[in-house]
Amino acid sequence: MGYALPASAHYRDAYKLREAGFTSYRSHYPQDPSFMDACDELGILAIVSNPGWQFVGDDIFKKRVYQDAREMIRRDRNHPSVILWEATLNESDNSSMAVNLHRIVHEEYPGPECYAAGDPISKHVEGFSGWDVEYGSYAGYDKGYRQENNSRPWWIREWGDQVDNWSDQQGPVRIARTWGETPMLVQAASHMRSLDNIYTHGDMAAGADLWAGIDAYRGYHHQPFLGAPLDLFRLPKFDYYMFQSQRPPEVRNAEAGSGPMVFMANFATFQSPSILTVFSNCERVRLHQNGKEIATQSPDTGYQIPHPPFTFKVGEFSHARTMLYSNGVAPSGTEIGELRAEGLIGGNVVATHLIHSPGLPAGLQLKLDTCGRDPIADGADWVRVYAYVCDARGTTYPYADDSVTFSVSGQGSLIGDAAIFANPLCAEAGIATGLVRTTKVPGAVIVQASAPGLKEAILQFESKASRVPTVP
Repeated sequence: MGYALPASAHYRDAYKLREAGFTSYRSHYPQDPSFMDACDELGILAIVSNPGWQFVGDDIFKKRVYQDAREMIRRDRNHPSVILWEATLNESDNSSMAVNLHRIVHEEYPGPECYAAGDPISKHVEGFSGWDVEYGSYAGYDKGYRQENNSRPWWIREWGDQVDNWSDQQGPVRIARTWGETPMLVQAASHMRSLDNIYTHGDMAAGADLWAGIDAYRGYHHQPFLGAPLDLFRLPKFDYYMFQSQRPPEVRNAEAGSGPMVFMANFATFQSPSILTVFSNCERVRLHQNGKEIATQSPDTGYQIPHPPFTFKVGEFSHARTMLYSNGVAPSGTEIGELRAEGLIGGNVVATHLIHSPGLPAGLQLKLDTCGRDPIADGADWVRVYAYVCDARGTTYPYADDSVTFSVSGQGSLIGDAAIFANPLCAEAGIATGLVRTTKVPGAVIVQASAPGLKEAILQFESKASRVPTVP
């Protein structure tokens, strides 16, 4: 996200990625120190990279590359999360700098467990025998190259982004959360196939990093990058839970990234598929529909990933001609379109996911997205507030695109207005997001959300006093 945002925003990004089970990251440039702190705290291995992409210039340019390499190592070498130093420039011909860059890494970190990483250099370079860890790939559509003789450790630096060309920027994993169930299922299945191939063919790889973790706008193309498990507002797609299901089911001594989970990739609507995909890291999954047990199953076969999906066949989610049950006026005994999945380990229920068929949108519900970090009253901190468009029972309506207006009072203010289409804004797949900034005075922050024809919602939270003195 860059250096202009508060430490809490970097922590929340790292938290969401770690909670999904991701255990390492790589970027094209050094991250904000706050993100590095979060990696140390949450247990995310960090690859620190020299800022540069597809270009190597003259001697002055190279001197600046060398200086950047030294400065990034000096800044981050006391972070226990760092595992690789990528002193090279991304997707560039680094042959003329390789000797110096390799030497600089080991000069700046003159001890054991120091690894310089980069793409293999195909041409002969006097005095250079290769990077300590070389980037590789098991398949052509993933970035990097692999030494055929496996003479040194290798790392898959980018995988999973299966674009069909570099002009239209289209591909099976590039989908918006607003596109609904089928595109999200296609994205998750595509990433799962690629991950499965890594487990099948990548046994020599030290690690592999997905491209990329969070949707983002790009400067060189008008279309946003949409190939991530988290969207721009850090809301999860089905893909997020596919990755989360690969994390260890045992609860470990960390703030995020472990524990049993189960998730049904379905909206339970008239348009939803009757073949139900369930992501879980449990031994077995028991599925109920409308209170009746459908089946208790083991994971699907034919996969190499640690935790394959579970596939069930379900019936209709509701009466073909009525959704009245969602508003409480259906005849007694009407099925309510309920699905309940239970994750079982050792025969015991350790995780549960419950979904209902959504009815007519009736009101809004507000939820605060803190990821365990209280908003700080320093005049710069901010937090996301999600407005869910819900039916009368509180079930999110996944097709809602209502225009939602936020207002903030007390010790806070809303970031953005109509000039940048931030307020009001249309809900995306039933959720609208407001960014709320704190003042320098601790206290209550009141957020109100309204939309035509819907019951409004109010949320109050407290900002906490800053432990660091702020500039008046």
